[in-house]
Amino acid sequence: RYYVNYFKLVPHDVDNLNENSCVNYVALLRMEEKYAEVETIATELNGIFPQNTFFKRSIIDALISTKYPNLSEEDINLILEKSDFIIKNELPDSSYNYRDYAYLAEAYKANGEYADYIKWAEKAYQKEPKAINLLPEIADAYSRTENYDKAIEISEKFIAQGDTLVQPTDYFFLAGYYGHKALNSEGDAQVAALAKAEEIYDQYETMAEIDEQYRGTFMMAEYYNALNNNEKMVEYFILALNKMG
Repeated sequence: RYYVNYFKLVPHDVDNLNENSCVNYVALLRMEEKYAEVETIATELNGIFPQNTFFKRSIIDALISTKYPNLSEEDINLILEKSDFIIKNELPDSSYNYRDYAYLAEAYKANGEYADYIKWAEKAYQKEPKAINLLPEIADAYSRTENYDKAIEISEKFIAQGDTLVQPTDYFFLAGYYGHKALNSEGDAQVAALAKAEEIYDQYETMAEIDEQYRGTFMMAEYYNALNNNEKMVEYFILALNKMG
């Protein structure tokens, strides 16, 4: 393949730069996955053409492609800075794509800002409903904000629709959301949440590897311990030990 090096054909002179040619060149670098060059050149061009969102997107794409999930604080801040046109909603909704929202969401998650992660991850999912792999991450974020009802709702949706993507651990996490809901409930609501947690942990244990088939029962012991129900805690702890062999 022969690609014209547009950027080098154009003088490094603001008055003479051809913006479209520069876009084409960076696009070719992205196609060839030359992300170090993408980040360097897109950063320079973003300074020259600050209103061109393609260069901002290219910087973000390079960072996510080369450093995710080990984003540094500097990387996170740069992604948030270059996502200003998304955060401020400067374009029509139809101009944004799945990656715009998903990459911004990942930056917020890496920063531990789960409410903002949820906001942008849900927008990404709305843009691309086939991206159901986002649902477990959204459910986890809801649980971290202690909204266990939403965590349960999203997790159950994933299990219902995820088909081959669903793993035994997805049942384990769903049961955990019910368990934490129980710890934050009282009376009949607490009893119902514990019963549901146990039901789903039982499902998990039938699917898990042999050396993992005690984990759900052990978690039930943990919940009863947190609720100061020593009788139930001991009962489930002994069951877990028996399952461990």
